[in-house]
Amino acid sequence: MARSRVTEEETLPTGTGNGKERVVKPSGLPTVSYIKLFSFATGTDYLLMLGGTIGACLHGAALPLAVYLFGNIVDSIGLYFFDPPRLYQDASKVLARRFM
Repeated sequence: MARSRVTEEETLPTGTGNGKERVVKPSGLPTVSYIKLFSFATGTDYLLMLGGTIGACLHGAALPLAVYLFGNIVDSIGLYFFDPPRLYQDASKVLARRFM
């Protein structure tokens, strides 16, 4: 099994256990800038980063879209409370317009 370059003392928090511990950072390890880090990326890496970015944007847009659609449905229920057949007809039109 390969040995780690970080010792156990460098990974354990120091302190008395009162919630104000300070983690000791390993010293002597070189840091790398973002430009240097991305200079080693291949075409596959860039493709995966692009896919992840698009997926994160779609995931972030899902909740506002669901709230918007649910708000329209609730508004329809409030407006057409005493006329249920008209409610079903208008709700079908709204959903058909949004998804077709």
